[in-house]
Amino acid sequence: MSKMKFMAPLLALIGMQTVVSAAQTPAGAQPPFEYQLWAADHVVLTVALRSSDRVSYRLERVLKGNAVTLNFREPQILDVDDTVWQRLGKRASSGERALLLLRKPDGAARTHHVLELYLLGSGSRFTHAANDASVKQSLTINEVERLLRMPPFDTRGCGRVTVQGEYVLCSEILHGGTRSEGRIGRLYRHGVAVPGTQKGQVIETEPTGGGLKFIYRGAERPHLWSVSGWDVETPR
Repeated sequence: MSKMKFMAPLLALIGMQTVVSAAQTPAGAQPPFEYQLWAADHVVLTVALRSSDRVSYRLERVLKGNAVTLNFREPQILDVDDTVWQRLGKRASSGERALLLLRKPDGAARTHHVLELYLLGSGSRFTHAANDASVKQSLTINEVERLLRMPPFDTRGCGRVTVQGEYVLCSEILHGGTRSEGRIGRLYRHGVAVPGTQKGQVIETEPTGGGLKFIYRGAERPHLWSVSGWDVETPR
């Protein structure tokens, strides 16, 4: 996962703000697949339904995101805007499976925008950026699911890592192994740092995190052995 360092905003290419590594963006015209995967609000498996020139997508399975926050034109038919991809000639046939990376609607709009659209071949395999050799990548759905279970950045700089669903807690250990051992916790969601607004703030990771909660301990460090930043909330 050398491509995936700590993330920062990118994607002027498609008029949106998302997350990328602190390393320089590759020279290709398209971002690497991992960047798009963590930029998407939802990643869904669908079956295309084509009627005349219109293509609709029936939801098969949600790989990332909360299904209840998706919008539907009719039962199980996603309300998505794939206009850009249709103009590029990427149109699914009826019954063809497609992997969609979705961006949530802006403002009061209901329609999700299709950030990436991949038509699945045999073995549920697809190719990202087929025309850009610098980031071209062939993947399967199983590999996508594996990537979604991994932290969206290089965690070797963390003394302790806690991964729950879409959240990653990176804890820096200070004075490790001594009586003055302390921690500074930084929390990320989809690779983007989650700011702490006030001491005692709690984030619940349901439905993707199995009920684990993160708590903000504040920025102050009155003692060497203090825990500041984000921490895992332990049951009382």
